[in-house]
Amino acid sequence: MHLKSALPFFLAAAEAWTPQSRAIAKANGEKITERWLPNDDKIRGVNLGSQFIIERWMAEESWKNMGCSAYDDEWACVKGIGQDKANAAFKKHWETWITEDDIKQIASIGLNAVRIPVGYWMYEDIIQKGEYWPRGGIWHLDRIVGWCKKHGIYASIPNPGFYTAENYERAFKFLEWMTKRIHTNGNYTTVGMLEVLNEPVRAGKWKAEADDMIKNYYPGAYKRIQAMEGYLKVPKADRLHIQYMGKSWGAGDPRQYLPDDDLIFFDAHRYLSFDNRIAGNKKAYIQTACKDNMGQHVFVGEWSLSVNSTLKNTDEFKIEGQESWYKAYWAAQAESFEKSDGWFFWSWKCDGDLGKKDWRWCYQAAVAAGVIPKDAVKFLNSSLFSYINAMADRYVTIHESPNGPGDSRPTAIQIIKDEGLEGKLRGQTVFITGCSAGIGIETAKALHVTGATLYLTARDLEKAKSVLGDLAEDEHVHILELDLESLESVRSCAAKFLSESPKLNILICNAGVMCTPEGRTKEGFETQFGTNHLAHFLLFQLLQPALAKGATSDRASRVVMLSSLAHRFGEVDFDNINMEGCYDPNKAYSQSKTANLWTGNEIERRYASEGIHAWSVQPGGVLTDLGRHLSEEQKSGLAVDPYLKTIWKLPDQGAATSVWAAVAQVLEGQGGKYLEDCQIVGKWDPSTPLYARGYGEHACDTEKAARLWDKSLKWVGL
Repeated sequence: MHLKSALPFFLAAAEAWTPQSRAIAKANGEKITERWLPNDDKIRGVNLGSQFIIERWMAEESWKNMGCSAYDDEWACVKGIGQDKANAAFKKHWETWITEDDIKQIASIGLNAVRIPVGYWMYEDIIQKGEYWPRGGIWHLDRIVGWCKKHGIYASIPNPGFYTAENYERAFKFLEWMTKRIHTNGNYTTVGMLEVLNEPVRAGKWKAEADDMIKNYYPGAYKRIQAMEGYLKVPKADRLHIQYMGKSWGAGDPRQYLPDDDLIFFDAHRYLSFDNRIAGNKKAYIQTACKDNMGQHVFVGEWSLSVNSTLKNTDEFKIEGQESWYKAYWAAQAESFEKSDGWFFWSWKCDGDLGKKDWRWCYQAAVAAGVIPKDAVKFLNSSLFSYINAMADRYVTIHESPNGPGDSRPTAIQIIKDEGLEGKLRGQTVFITGCSAGIGIETAKALHVTGATLYLTARDLEKAKSVLGDLAEDEHVHILELDLESLESVRSCAAKFLSESPKLNILICNAGVMCTPEGRTKEGFETQFGTNHLAHFLLFQLLQPALAKGATSDRASRVVMLSSLAHRFGEVDFDNINMEGCYDPNKAYSQSKTANLWTGNEIERRYASEGIHAWSVQPGGVLTDLGRHLSEEQKSGLAVDPYLKTIWKLPDQGAATSVWAAVAQVLEGQGGKYLEDCQIVGKWDPSTPLYARGYGEHACDTEKAARLWDKSLKWVGL
């Protein structure tokens, strides 16, 4: 980040070097690349922002705990609270902000590098009288780079702007001092790069200063670092990379007065949030990210998931419900930066409201939220751009302008093709309820394409075989009898399945009824609540051990609970679950769909740690006979509504979100969200059309969801 008054020194390196050579090597000793030409692997890292150069906007809690709340920066805080008190406060922060556990975690999620901004005042001999800087930071830097060495993390150091000969000289002394420390202190054997100037002034406003910097400071820094390494008799193979802000920064051409040396690299800071040329929509951000190419001999030293400040809290870009899009946004940027020599995300961690509520600047929090994958290398080596195009463009954008049934919105089979899963799920087992009509048939057809073994349920087996056609005759397709109005039938069906398959990978609770006349299940529950919720709740309980066995480190087991936008119009009435004396078919349907949604959320909370993730799905308005019990007045209203005419889907389109929830790679390792139109969506805005996307106010009520879970266990006899 741009620092107004600091002399940030930015340490960079990428996995562990052997003591004999500064070639980057993996922790097991396998060589990755020579330091001066990193072409066998990419640097993929994070900034350790606010460790030594504290930016209070991203470390507000720490800044407050240090007693610095009344001050804007380090200088003001040290001056305000006094040198001794400040030294103690900063020492505590340095000890706790980045720990060895952070470095271990960074290594564990597929990253191999860190960028460590520090202040020139670490070299305390060059601090002048009247300057207010904390003392003692160098020992903590020694410790951090030692952890990097231990855990195989390459490490990187920038200098701030000096525009007089006196300050140039101080910067040179600092670079010499740090160069000597790197080559003579054993903790620094994975530190491989010094950046001589981080985010200098741009030539547009400060042309004279920028020109002088490029002509005098840049070549001077190169000569002083090289001279120190010559004095220390460091062979070229062990010498440091020397980094400069690249031409894209706008301070001029850094190459103008520098020699042609493979040890020289350049830095690019690419924050799309500051690029006012990008149109204010998701598609434009993804397209810009995909087209970026920062060039060779370049590391992208800073970037984030931020968007323009005027957009970040809008319905389109607010983070709530937008995880899938932000994952595509991360992937698009990371893949583009892989065209260069590597990247460092800004930043590793944040605290305060930023750390808790907005992971767009915080890699650690974004990984925890499932937005950034837990293994960056594995993800980036996958078929990334097919995913980006399908997820960020085809699925999100295409749903913004629906054009009625059979339009270009994806079908269930299209999801399978976009994910590249044709024939790729052989050995996986899928269980789908309600496969004799509607979207259940299309869900089964799509998942059959994957090669998975399918267990399909229906109340009427002959009807199911008839509508499934040739699919019913396939050796990998098994049709089980299941009457969801009978919990005994649920138990029999589950027992039959478990006798044939000890494991289950995907459970899709698809079957349901809607707005039925008042009635009761075999056990005496209101028909819609018993069929839609309790039967599927019991089914999950009986199949949960098989789902746990089906989960692997590469692919978690998934549960897909079909809900409906109707959940928005009714909660669960715990005091009158059967609506005795006040039955309303619409409210009963809403109650059952809220129960489905809460069950999905609760499965995620209770079983995610066992590798079982659950999603609630709103399939959309689909042309099936599900609404056969609606009144004639309701049917007429639905038929003439102009908005509905555009959003109606054919059954194969209606099954797309269920299938996406079941197989999409972007959803791997996460759950507990509400899916609609093949995307994670946020809360419904009552000012938008009734049928607009989004979940209801009560959808995330964890207390009521837990209460429903406990009561449901008793209702089904568990």
